[in-house]
Amino acid sequence: SLHHISDKFSALKEFLRVTTEKGLIIIFELTPEGVHVVRQRMPSHPEAINPDDFTKNLSVIKKVKKSKYLNAFIYKKE
Repeated sequence: SLHHISDKFSALKEFLRVTTEKGLIIIFELTPEGVHVVRQRMPSHPEAINPDDFTKNLSVIKKVKKSKYLNAFIYKKE
């Protein structure tokens, strides 16, 4: 969950640096509905983010698997 990392862009660059050529980076992020459910037990839980906001200048291929409460953002080096 990238929303728990303070310097998201630097973290993504490091993920890409250490990932092998055929490796994948998979980031799970809550949907707005998922945040609502989590906040029932943890009111201070941070907002979900869209990892695409931090990958625009990175050479990656993206695929997204969506569900009601959680999305999986799958990135591969170009």
